[in-house]
Amino acid sequence: MRKYQLSLLATAMSVALVGCGGDARQHVECDGPSCIELPEKPQDCNKLLYDCETGLPRPPEGPGALMRLATAPLGIGFSGLEIRDGELFFATRGYEEYGNMGANGGYGGFYKQALIGGLYGESIDDVVVHRFRSVERGTDAYANHRIRIAHGAGDETDALIQREYHYLLKADGDDAHLGFGAIEHLQESNLNTGVLESLSQRPVGNRFVASNPEGTEGYLFSFWDTFPGGFTRTQIARAATAPELPPVECEEGVVANCDVPVVQSWDVAGSEFFDLQALQGTAGIAASQMTPWQTPLFAENSVVMSTSKSTSSATWNQSTDGLVADDPYVAALQAVQQDDRFPNPYRYGYQVEITEPTLEIPTVVKHFAMGRFEQHSAVIMPDRQTVYLSQRTEDGVLYRFVADAPEHLSEGTLFAAKVNQDSDTYLDHPERVEFELEWIELGHTSSAQVEAWISDFDGIGLADFVDEQSSYLTLEDVKAWSRWVDAGRPADGHSYPSVEEGGNATTASEPMDDRVAFLESRQAAIAQGATAEWYNLSGLTANLARVEKAIEGTGLSDDVEVAYLYFAIPEFFGSMAQALDASHKPTGSAPSGDIRLDYSNAKCGGIYRMPVQEGYEVTRIEPVIMGGDLPFADHQYRCDWDQITSPQEIVVRNDGILIVAEEYKSSNNGGRGGQQNASMWMFHPVD
Repeated sequence: MRKYQLSLLATAMSVALVGCGGDARQHVECDGPSCIELPEKPQDCNKLLYDCETGLPRPPEGPGALMRLATAPLGIGFSGLEIRDGELFFATRGYEEYGNMGANGGYGGFYKQALIGGLYGESIDDVVVHRFRSVERGTDAYANHRIRIAHGAGDETDALIQREYHYLLKADGDDAHLGFGAIEHLQESNLNTGVLESLSQRPVGNRFVASNPEGTEGYLFSFWDTFPGGFTRTQIARAATAPELPPVECEEGVVANCDVPVVQSWDVAGSEFFDLQALQGTAGIAASQMTPWQTPLFAENSVVMSTSKSTSSATWNQSTDGLVADDPYVAALQAVQQDDRFPNPYRYGYQVEITEPTLEIPTVVKHFAMGRFEQHSAVIMPDRQTVYLSQRTEDGVLYRFVADAPEHLSEGTLFAAKVNQDSDTYLDHPERVEFELEWIELGHTSSAQVEAWISDFDGIGLADFVDEQSSYLTLEDVKAWSRWVDAGRPADGHSYPSVEEGGNATTASEPMDDRVAFLESRQAAIAQGATAEWYNLSGLTANLARVEKAIEGTGLSDDVEVAYLYFAIPEFFGSMAQALDASHKPTGSAPSGDIRLDYSNAKCGGIYRMPVQEGYEVTRIEPVIMGGDLPFADHQYRCDWDQITSPQEIVVRNDGILIVAEEYKSSNNGGRGGQQNASMWMFHPVD
């Protein structure tokens, strides 16, 4: 692994985006034409029952309360949620294609680069959902093109939320004083040269590892969705005193703090980037979690190169010019191969753990035994052995891995879930549909054994490509493996099919083994009867303290009768949903899969939960909250502003309150985007 020292300001600049455009509920002297004068609050108003500016009643206290905590700039979503000592860290991706963030867009290009920051102020763990004002819809370009945070009224009797946004780091290679320099990935125009030169603007995860017992110092690990992948490690510490920031004018075309200084809650001492070359790179990092033993775990989401109807593409090693493979991701990974070897597809698509995060060069391990697919979230239960994993892609699978020993993810048994929809909810709205789960065992192995199977494919290169054949596992190989499993895995009498029989050239006619289950996990799951129909199953998470209290009765002081695993579906689409006509009949052929939902009024996604039972089993899925569609003809956006849209990440507080981050849903469905701005919500689930 290589590391790179990154430039940054020792104590990063803080930006308070309040006072203009209606973010803060206070009057601020501001001369810029983009600033909005806020109305005075009514004097005779019960602020705990009503929004005193709009006169609208507040949501009820307790279950069912949903409030918008923040909005992202237009075209950007939130990611990388992490709560540490009451501080909520998150990231926003940078996008150049949206003109409002470019140099010519009138807003200084502030959000052109990715930001990693958080909310400072009252502990996020103590915020009462119904007692702050939800962020309102932006009414002008200035409001819609920046991060906006909900605020309370600001006096002691309110006891409302008092928080500000600040950023710790900004991916800005051209302006080093604002951030930590370039995060490297391969720019598409330079794939053929293998030159690492471009910025990554796609942060997808933040995890804090403390370096002292008090948790006031440590390392913030941030993960980047790049090809090849990598992560930054930033040393931060709680600030002893607040820096005195110079005033910033609120001028037209400048994102400014309007002379409202914000206390910086962390000092930044330094940052490094690690490229993971020792692992021959990672591909498409999508999400991260912390293990119960406090090591970061992150997921490879891309370069699996398969669909629900295929194994890894036979054209992986195909070339039209004799130099690089056709696929740009393959070409990108060539830059970090050892000994100039051609990249092996079976080395990508795994959960990756930073087992020694504080070493000068962190130790990083891929857990091959946990299966290979488009990985997203992984949640390790308090027993430190049971892991639930989600596959974020169209036609994805829900997996479970049970390690042989606590804290050792290198050996264990992989399962896939079979979903059984309640029989009386055929083609019903997602908010009324529940499911039963049964778990199908795919196989038991160790990471050492899987790596030995992977190495059989290491020597394959461009010269080995043969048209209408494959050097990688095929569907015929999967069928042969499934027959062997059904027969009880006998030692003799079963082998991989020959090339003539449709098998791959690498294992042709060799004795059968379990490599299919761990190298082509989705096809193995389908062959054994599991459900591969989830659309972008994301954000799998649980509050482990609540799970421990519910199952073991230890830990938290408050009683927890039932704890849950949560997950998000950004959009009901693909195999799990079917559009209906006015007569509530399918517009096309009726779906024949395990998940059969009505797509007609459920385009905007939602959140599900799974009650955790004894032994850390989950056997049932139930809906929690769903987005709301709007009629096509009447609205610019297809999703209701006052409901959740395209959720992708979830954090569960110790009291069961959810913090939900949305991804930005771009225009589709006849040109309508999902929502005006992506939001971050606080939601009190109904038991």
